[in-house]
Amino acid sequence: QSDDCARAIACARKLLALLDQWNVKRGFDPPVRVGIGIHTGEVYCGLVGDDRRLEFTVLGDAVNVAAKIEQATKRFSSALLASEAVVIQAGQQRTWGEVGREPLGGRGEHLAIFAYTGTKPSG
Repeated sequence: QSDDCARAIACARKLLALLDQWNVKRGFDPPVRVGIGIHTGEVYCGLVGDDRRLEFTVLGDAVNVAAKIEQATKRFSSALLASEAVVIQAGQQRTWGEVGREPLGGRGEHLAIFAYTGTKPSG
């Protein structure tokens, strides 16, 4: 849908807010931390496996790029990163800033990676 990117960002931000609340409630030390990478594009999803073990999975270039962005959360010390395409499609250029450009393996392209710079979501 036309608002998929905005909804993905809202979902990720809500997950992070809920995780913060959970860490406080449970008194985790060190706190549980996650990294979320968001990209947009066509993916294929479904069940794979056999009668003994089935898994739901998603496949495609967009999944691979999102995984690369997720890995970058560690290097950029940010729990949430998104590709430039996501930020633009969400219409949120004012609340995100570019933190780096990553090479996309085997393509000779670089991917602009953005971090949220706006206010934190309310719980």
